[in-house]
Formats: sequence, C-alpha cells, structure tokens
Amino acid sequence: METVIKYNKVKPVTLLIISLAFTFICIWLIFDSNRNSITGFAGLTLFTILDVYIVYRLKKGGGIILNESGIVTDRNNPDDTFISWNEIERFSLYEANGIRTINIHLFNPGALIERQTKTNVRKNMQINQTLYNAPVGINPNLLDIKYKRLENLLMENLETYKKNNITQH
Repeated sequence: METVIKYNKVKPVTLLIISLAFTFICIWLIFDSNRNSITGFAGLTLFTILDVYIVYRLKKGGGIILNESGIVTDRNNPDDTFISWNEIERFSLYEANGIRTINIHLFNPGALIERQTKTNVRKNMQINQTLYNAPVGINPNLLDIKYKRLENLLMENLETYKKNNITQH
C-alpha cells in the first residue's frame, strides 16, 4: 500500500496573498510619489520575486511517499530521495523554536549522501548528518498531515518492515 502525503497548500497560498498585497502597495508607492521611489522599486522587486517563487513551489507540489519498500522524501525527485526501510536505523524528533523535524537515522548515511545527484541537496544532507547524526529530516509543518499521525505512520511502516523481515529469515 502506498501513502502519498502532499505539501499543505494553505500556508503558501496565505503567504502569496500577503506578498501580493505588498506588491500592490509597492506599485502604489511608485505611482503615488512625485519623485523616484527607491523604496517602492526595491519592494516591488523583492515581492515580485517572492510571488514568482511561491507560485513555482505551489505548481511544483512536493511531499513524501510511504510504501512497503521505503520512503521517498521528495515526490519531485523519487530516484534521488528514496530510502529503503532496510537502510533506516530509527527516527528521532528534533524541535527548535516550536518547529518539529523528524530525523531519519540510517545505518550507512554516506551511501544516501553519495547517490544524491544535486550538489546543494548533498551539502544539506552532509550538514544535517554532522548536526543531527541524520542526513534527512522531514518537516511535518510543510505537509498536509498532523505531526502525530506522520510519526505513527513512519513508526508503523518501519516496525512492519522489521517484523516481516525477521519472520522471513
């Protein structure tokens, strides 16, 4: 059975609405002032870039996939971000400033880091491995699922894999 958990769209849409409001305020500042409004142009540039980025992220989607084989930590890059259940040692919770992250601890984290094709993602994995002893962390705040439900799903899938693997040997 496969479980697809997509990104929550409420937060980015809310951010987009706020950003668009500031974009229009900056346009108003430019046209309302009798002189060249550097603040208006700077704000317009910043918020237009932010608007485009948010729309891009909304269209791209994202999220995670759980199935009997393992976890895909980024639906957009399933080949690079697939982690087999037999690679996973355990999960742990890290919380800072009210933001929870579920870290995925691996038996051989170097193998996952090395097979990552994107340089920036590989560097982030190396930093996470150094800081948290886990190359990958899942932020439930970005997903369309409650933290406890995600934690339970991950633990249940890992336990099921371990139980089935032990009984087969």
